[in-house]
Amino acid sequence: EFALVVHQDHARHGLGRALLGALLAHARQQRIGCLWGQVLAENRAMLRLARALGFRVRADPEEPSCRRVEWHSPAAPSEPATPWKP
Repeated sequence: EFALVVHQDHARHGLGRALLGALLAHARQQRIGCLWGQVLAENRAMLRLARALGFRVRADPEEPSCRRVEWHSPAAPSEPATPWKP
């Protein structure tokens, strides 16, 4: 699961795309298979961004006012993933 918030004063400058792109690059590197999040159905800009970055967008059965966005990593190499270290 992930969360991404960009203050309205900084919106529409590519910060969300850069942050989410970095998260996806890290997920690929760490061989994380899936990321998901909830997006308000009215947040069309975020839904467009999610689709553009390869997320699948669907209704959220638990929260009708939201959409669930899911990203699935391409097939990872066969060697084991490196454990995540903060």
